[in-house]
Amino acid sequence: MCEAARAPFAPGAVDLTQGDPRFEAALEAARDLQILEFALDTLAPFGTDSPERGLLIRSLKDSVLPQSQGESPGRDSQFELFVAAVCVAAGLGPVRIDEPDILCVVNGKPFCIAAKRVKNFQQVQKRIREGARQVGRRCIPGVVALDSTLAVTRPDFRVHRVLQDRDFHRRYEMLAGEVTTVMKREVPRWLKGSIALGVVTHDFVVRQQMPSMWSCEIVTDLIPNHRDRPKRLALWQPFATSYPIGLPTVKRAF
Repeated sequence: MCEAARAPFAPGAVDLTQGDPRFEAALEAARDLQILEFALDTLAPFGTDSPERGLLIRSLKDSVLPQSQGESPGRDSQFELFVAAVCVAAGLGPVRIDEPDILCVVNGKPFCIAAKRVKNFQQVQKRIREGARQVGRRCIPGVVALDSTLAVTRPDFRVHRVLQDRDFHRRYEMLAGEVTTVMKREVPRWLKGSIALGVVTHDFVVRQQMPSMWSCEIVTDLIPNHRDRPKRLALWQPFATSYPIGLPTVKRAF
């Protein structure tokens, strides 16, 4: 990660090609750096004993590639920081790191978010239901935020060409469209009986911006659970309108 943070033409910088054994690690580092940079810029400064600092320390203690082991507690912590930062940037404060994972305020009322990650599509239903149970235990309106990167796209999915945004999203939909369609159809069933208002998915896709320069594109989808129920819709809509405002809009190339 440290090597990826160097300027491309700085002394000691290395231009890695796709055949280099370090190439995948470098691209993963580009993803990690963009997520952590946004989180730190948005959440800092925080105290030495704060939950945010604890999450940051844990986020730096993980395998280089998240798909290389069964658990990735560092990436779990990183995702919690990311979701908290989006809430702060969206003006949903005050924001706290607390059960289920993030507490915030939506439309003047307490709101909670359970942040979950999955390693494959087979885990999606289980993790969403786990998050919904966490929201239920908090007894306030909330949603499940899901890092769906390894479920929606292959672990090694990369856009190895410089594409216009329209062409990039067309290619992404060709690969991920079937999975996202299934999730939109099934989420209300998976959340049946839960007070969770819906699911927010984030897919962090590594994308080539120019030769030897890469960035992380964040594809976000909001899937409601209201099924035309006015009370649920009234709680969901302010969140669904506000939360995307906090998503990072500047993509740093590495």
